[in-house]
Amino acid sequence: MKKLLLATAAISASFMATSASAAIIVYTDQASFDAAAGVTTTETFDSFTTAAQFNAAPVDAGPFTVSLSGNSNNPAQNLIGPAPTNGSFDVNGTPNLSGRISNGGSIFLTFDSSISSFSGIFNEINNGNPNKTLLFAGGEQVAPVDGFFGIVSDVAFTTIEFQTIAGADDGFALDNVQFGAVPEPATWAFMIFGFGAIGGAMRRQRKANVKVSYA
Repeated sequence: MKKLLLATAAISASFMATSASAAIIVYTDQASFDAAAGVTTTETFDSFTTAAQFNAAPVDAGPFTVSLSGNSNNPAQNLIGPAPTNGSFDVNGTPNLSGRISNGGSIFLTFDSSISSFSGIFNEINNGNPNKTLLFAGGEQVAPVDGFFGIVSDVAFTTIEFQTIAGADDGFALDNVQFGAVPEPATWAFMIFGFGAIGGAMRRQRKANVKVSYA
């Protein structure tokens, strides 16, 4: 029983230590991301049959809003809507998000509730320079690449920021945004169940150790 208690305490300490510091894992494989992220929601932007620009004011995309801050060399390209007929900033021919930011400009995706995983299908991001546009989430930064790109964090966040470095200009398309809720409640439920099982085992052991004597 003492070994069981010590093991549980070690697991609890490990969990709390992991939750205290942010760490992001990057995925470029859809199946691996799905396995790590668990239950997720996908926004395809297909409801945007006409273009909605997010230059002057944020655009509500349903589970999150999209906004622009700072510089953009071509504000007309900052929109959610049908893919351009010339193929520029297109992912798969369906409505998507396109953006053009420059010299420290940022595009923000602000979610309605906390999430711990994010992914999407990108086109033309960071072409020729892997650090031209950075993705910020939960206090960490990574450099997105074309195709499927996702992250899973052990710390919750509500905002995804795409920011260009000083002196750079970048345009890209994003579609099939996939995101998942924070997994901590399920983890805590599992731990509470474990503590309850330990308590029950201890009570059974005490009953088993009761000695009966007769005068």
